[in-house]
Amino acid sequence: MGVFFYNANRGEEYNPLLDPVYYTYEDGVLQATDARTTAKVIRPLQAFVVKCRAAEKPEKVVFHRRAITDGNYTPATLYVPANNTSGARRLTLKASGSGGSSTASVAVGSQASDGYDHTEDAMTLFDSNLSTVPVVFTITGGRAVSIDSRQSLGVVPFGVACAGSDELVEVSVDGDELSDSVLFVLDAVTGETTEVGEGNSVMVQPNDYGRYFLTTRGDLTALSDAQADGGIRVSVRGRQVTVSAAGELTSVRAMTLGGEAVHSASGCGTQASFSLPGGVYIIEAQTAEARKTVKIVVK
Repeated sequence: MGVFFYNANRGEEYNPLLDPVYYTYEDGVLQATDARTTAKVIRPLQAFVVKCRAAEKPEKVVFHRRAITDGNYTPATLYVPANNTSGARRLTLKASGSGGSSTASVAVGSQASDGYDHTEDAMTLFDSNLSTVPVVFTITGGRAVSIDSRQSLGVVPFGVACAGSDELVEVSVDGDELSDSVLFVLDAVTGETTEVGEGNSVMVQPNDYGRYFLTTRGDLTALSDAQADGGIRVSVRGRQVTVSAAGELTSVRAMTLGGEAVHSASGCGTQASFSLPGGVYIIEAQTAEARKTVKIVVK
């Protein structure tokens, strides 16, 4: 699905051609294109800017559902990254609870970049106002993402955030990647593995960060690969935050999204607990061997 713009302000009928000129800025070069002869689509998660000349500024710029294309309309896009993953096979993780549901997508392709890449991955937006909705996410490059492009499904860390509840959340996995792969959910706390796919699901404890992993291996060999972060785990129960690790925690910090430190401790042993006001925070935890940074939601 993509979007395009047309001159709705002058009452014109639907027309897939942009009117009259649009501009792209790539690699330091500004290029103008006549939209009456060349139509292009803005792909999902691509950004655009609307600028008007002062003398011709309309009262409003109209955007609505008629500007959304479906899979039957596929002109060229405005910009396609060199490592485009449009042909990748995809998985969808769905988290369902009493307060609603959410999804996260994992795209697997040989051209994908492992680690976070802003041209192909999308960070998860945690909204403390939607406190009852369980938000599922995967982790790549140390960031929580809702769209995750990677080269393989060997080990995919994931979790569920739900500021308003600690009730178990059902997580199901669906997608074409399951046609020739057997996938498991690994719980790093209990060591248990559960096969998912083909109608199976797993119950996940929300607000535990660094605990769950999607993997193609149904044994604990995946656990050692997954815990390159030193086995550091962050749990949130109400306003109580607990950071634990396999080794000694040399430092633990909590910061607001604006970078203000609201908690700092050192020499914490293997576990540190503290309370925070409701909101969204960045937790940084470090041992002698590893470091972990996670975004959490406190109700």
